[in-house]
Amino acid sequence: MKFAKYLETESIPEWRKAYLNYKGLKKRLKAIGNARIAREMELAFNNGNLHVLDRFRKAADNSDGETRLKPKYNRSSALTGESIPALAVATASITSSLPSHTGDVVLDYDEEGPSTPISESPQTEQVGQDTFLERRSTSGKRSLADTEISSEISETAYERLFANLTKEEGDFFQMLDAELAKIETFYDEKEREARKKLAVIKQQIELVEEQKRVLLESQLHACSCSSQHCTLIRNHYERSSLQPNFHSGNHPELYNAVTWIRKRLPKMSKTFYGTFPSRSGTREATSEWAHPEHHISYTVAKSSIKRAITEFYRSTEMLKNYRVLNHMGCIKILKKFDKVAGWRASTIYTEKVDTYAFVQSKKLDEVIRETENIYIDKFAGGQRPRGMDGLRLPKQQGTYHFASWRIGIYMGLSIPTCVRLAGLVLDPATSSRLPSFAINLQIYACFVIPLLFCLGFGVNLAVWSYARINYRFIFEFNPRDTLNFHQFFELPSLFLLLLIHTMYFDFSEKFSEAISSQMYPLIYVGVATAILLCPFPVLYYSSRRWLVISLARVFASGFFRIEFRDFFIGDELNSLSYSFWTFGYFICAYDRRSDDMDYTCNVAHMWVTPFVSALPALWRLVQCLRRYHDSSQRVHLVNAGKYLSSVLAMVMVGTNRIIGTPTARFVWIAAASANSIYTSVWDVFMDWDLFRPHSKNLFLRDDLVFRRWIYYVVIITDVLLRFAWIISMGDSKVMSFVTALLEAYRRIQWNIFRLENEHLNNVGHFRAIKDIPLPFNVIPDPRLSIIVGERRPSAVSDAETISSRPASQTVSIFYGRRDFENRREDIDEDRIGHRERRFGV
Repeated sequence: MKFAKYLETESIPEWRKAYLNYKGLKKRLKAIGNARIAREMELAFNNGNLHVLDRFRKAADNSDGETRLKPKYNRSSALTGESIPALAVATASITSSLPSHTGDVVLDYDEEGPSTPISESPQTEQVGQDTFLERRSTSGKRSLADTEISSEISETAYERLFANLTKEEGDFFQMLDAELAKIETFYDEKEREARKKLAVIKQQIELVEEQKRVLLESQLHACSCSSQHCTLIRNHYERSSLQPNFHSGNHPELYNAVTWIRKRLPKMSKTFYGTFPSRSGTREATSEWAHPEHHISYTVAKSSIKRAITEFYRSTEMLKNYRVLNHMGCIKILKKFDKVAGWRASTIYTEKVDTYAFVQSKKLDEVIRETENIYIDKFAGGQRPRGMDGLRLPKQQGTYHFASWRIGIYMGLSIPTCVRLAGLVLDPATSSRLPSFAINLQIYACFVIPLLFCLGFGVNLAVWSYARINYRFIFEFNPRDTLNFHQFFELPSLFLLLLIHTMYFDFSEKFSEAISSQMYPLIYVGVATAILLCPFPVLYYSSRRWLVISLARVFASGFFRIEFRDFFIGDELNSLSYSFWTFGYFICAYDRRSDDMDYTCNVAHMWVTPFVSALPALWRLVQCLRRYHDSSQRVHLVNAGKYLSSVLAMVMVGTNRIIGTPTARFVWIAAASANSIYTSVWDVFMDWDLFRPHSKNLFLRDDLVFRRWIYYVVIITDVLLRFAWIISMGDSKVMSFVTALLEAYRRIQWNIFRLENEHLNNVGHFRAIKDIPLPFNVIPDPRLSIIVGERRPSAVSDAETISSRPASQTVSIFYGRRDFENRREDIDEDRIGHRERRFGV
């Protein structure tokens, strides 16, 4: 594998702008190679060496721009017969005087990627941005001659060497300097942030341990000393691993926090042991803290800390990977320079690279080791293998052959049956034989649309994976059991197989003597529900559980803080309003048994039907209002207006079908048109963030993942499909079904670019870490404070300098929730510096 491809594959998508611009440096190398060939061709032509001229012409046609000619600089020039150029003389004199650093491991990579591990250089304290010949330290500027090898290489030799660089070579090293400064700045920021976060986590662990100890003390005072249960509690208390004596002098940052725990916690309510009274035996508590939402149990606190440590450990591993990949890239590109330019600069420049903190710093390794020790001691019972299994993610499955094989089986069995089923549906004899044919067909159509939609969402996953859009992070999937798109197709394919064969058995009357036609839809719903809610760890249990919980959160919109998955699934359900509409046939068919089902279950003319189909839009409306309540951002009110127009349009559809007057038809057309315009503008301007002013891509935005022509096509198709309701203006059930299919396609298309926009927002802010709220919002020592956007701690009195409160009341100091609703004005503010942000926080 080429290293450029290896770097792209192994890099963190959200940090891609902070990595070494390896492809850009290779373009500079191509310019160096072309310039070198031009110069030496001119020399060969002037000296009449035509055969040498032919060699250079062939080298100039090299596809990657790297000359394959071996360097000809030696004691006598093979090309001109003259003495070696001054540049080569300088190079030879300097490199010959360089010591052989036996203590360091020199990286040697071939075109297939890394072959040897990185060895850290001796630690120094030099960080910051440099020019090529200078390093900045805390005491000011100093030249490269002040490093460990400077005693053997004079500054004059360096100046002589690099003063003879060609323009192309100077551009290359200038760009490499800028890239190293960028990497150094980013790494230094992340490393300092990791150390601060570790300090906060350690404080949180101390508070949780103190909480545990206070709870045990409370129960000891409450129980009888002669009881066996009391003896067990006393033994547990004596074995407590952490029994610190917090005083304001030796622990000023935790003293008031622990004081709050001691005073408030015994009076609150329940713990993992039960209900404990306070030491005085009373239950009084101030009104501020007696409210149940301010209570946080020891179990919840410990679980939050555990998840926070796990995610923090992943962030340190990501930073370590970032460091290693960039060091690899630097060494690799310098070796390519030696090959292209014809003289060795890697030996000299590598010594400069080794002085950067991202190469020689040991602080990150210390943070990783300390994090491992904390997790093993507190959450793994001191067992290192168990602790490391909990910290590290399992190795991802390389292939999905069996999943693909099962999907192929399901689809292979479905397609021939579907062809035969289509013949039965189009045969007029089928409807005459089956009285419930029309009702059953509407019920099956209700289930077909979601299944086809799920298959389309599998295509979304495949596209996001191909484009390296980190949908796992955006949806906050558990990385231990996230499905690959190959696996995702399996359940929809299985459900589709069951549905097609259920329809075939129904319309072909294969088992008519044993099962009536009216029972087939009910059988299918029962089997599909049993599979979806199966409590056993089969058929991707964790994913089914995630889906059920997510749907429950949408149904209970307004009662929970809105996450990305909540409003995203809410939007998906908006495109399935046809299934909500036709689900009424299923309810009516089994609620009102009649010989004339077409008259009894005329769902399109029931007043309840449009309100049921408007439920998804109503849920999104409530979510927007909840977002406005939580954030006070007016953009959520504007978004709520969009869903209010969707609700009105859906209600007017039913009104027009029931009343059927010209006035009702006019009002419906006006409401539907306004809704289509509203939603189309929001799709393009807000959800996809296109039509950015002054963009280098006309009518688009600066950062694009896909080719430009694709965006112009999807803009047009999205607007047209928003008006697809025009083809169903009549009362045709077939056209209504076609309109539902078009809306499902439009939503699948919308998904791709909505996730792309969210991903680019994460890239722009270097967000790659999941937000995990901590149990206590401790305002730590100012030296460890971490600024989170606008959540800078305000000035407080001396008595309130240090405080601790449950996470239910306030947000953790560095694991705050993200605002997923895209707001164009926020991006503009970031560009002009109105909002302060830290990388990855």
